[in-house]
Amino acid sequence: MFNRTWTLMLGPCATLPSATGPGGLPVGVQFVGPRNGDAAFLADVAVIAERLGLGAGVLPV
Repeated sequence: MFNRTWTLMLGPCATLPSATGPGGLPVGVQFVGPRNGDAAFLADVAVIAERLGLGAGVLPV
């Protein structure tokens, strides 16, 4: 839902889970990269996910 603006602007974006809110729902952190920089951006997000301990099974959305 919140990625829509960046997608319409043709920029890559990803959201990674970061916590759980008071109602048990997930809370995420959104990352936005430069236009036409998808490959480097996704590589950077993968490194962030790894450092946060999210594991290799978590893909940016």
